[in-house]
Amino acid sequence: MNVNLTTQQRTQAVQTLRSVNITPVRENVTITVGQTVPTTVTQLVDCPTTLESLITGVKDCKVVLVGDRYYIVEGGSRRVVTVIER
Repeated sequence: MNVNLTTQQRTQAVQTLRSVNITPVRENVTITVGQTVPTTVTQLVDCPTTLESLITGVKDCKVVLVGDRYYIVEGGSRRVVTVIER
C-alpha cells in the first residue's frame, strides 16, 4: 500500500515533522517507496499524532530521515509507504 498525499497534506506533514526532533540516518542508504528499510537503519521514530491523522491506514506508523527526505514507514513490515521532502 502506497500513500498519496495532497499538496496541502504534504505541507501539513512537513510542518509537523519539522516540529519533532528526528535524528537523520548517518549511513549512506538508498530508500524508495515500496521498499523495505534496511535493518541497519535503527532510527525509526513513531509518527507524530498529527501525521498519523494525515496518513490513514498505516499500521504502526514510523518515520525515518535520510538526507533531506522523510520516509514514512509501516512499522511492522518496515515498508516505505510515502516520501516527504524536507
